[in-house]
Amino acid sequence: MAAMTSLMHRVRRRVLRFTGPRLRREWRGQYGGRLTAWLYYHHRTVLKEKQVTWFGVPTVRSVWDTWIYQEIVAETRPDLIIEIGSDAGGLTLFFAHLLDLLDIATGRVLSIDISRERWQVSHPRIDMLTGSSGDPAIVAAAHAAAQNRRTLVLHDGDHHSEAVLRDLRAYADCVSPGSYFIVEDGIADVFVPGLGLGQIRSGPLVACRQFLAERTDFVADRARERYRVTYNPMGYLRRISP
Repeated sequence: MAAMTSLMHRVRRRVLRFTGPRLRREWRGQYGGRLTAWLYYHHRTVLKEKQVTWFGVPTVRSVWDTWIYQEIVAETRPDLIIEIGSDAGGLTLFFAHLLDLLDIATGRVLSIDISRERWQVSHPRIDMLTGSSGDPAIVAAAHAAAQNRRTLVLHDGDHHSEAVLRDLRAYADCVSPGSYFIVEDGIADVFVPGLGLGQIRSGPLVACRQFLAERTDFVADRARERYRVTYNPMGYLRRISP
């Protein structure tokens, strides 16, 4: 038996010697690059050219983060999802369909966007507020909608840290304990400017750190970044107390 096992190991090593390296060379262009190079490709080619869609509507989102979003929605079962920055509405529609699938009878999605020029969707669960997320009237309307409802907030508005921090402060109290304030695109603070991902001014990641220093009732849920290719480092902010 031992001799047979040893023979099998020798045969396997010989097979790998002849097939393994060839397969690795063959696929090296697709699988052998650095993570940073892949992220640049993904951002410039896949996202910027709007190749990520939901039911044909561009989402302009990382699919790994979107998968995390459905996990959070399934776990927290919100009555209201406030989306700050919707663009064409692909993610808005995604959230509406999630609420359908989860059979959350009272579930609504509130889209806040400064413009509806690229808006493409319609769904009975979707409500809209058109204007700046910093407009006091918009903020007041969002708070009214969140009253006595289990609420999740997602931010994909102006990415400059001043605007993100302003919105974090303005909408944080809409978030229910146990739910999340998701802040997208902190990756812009990780990369240096010039190749599409980095930006010259400070952005969402800087704002999240400042916000967490101000509010002890929120924590960064780093377990939501487990796929490592997240666009939202320190952006999954979970409210842990009222």
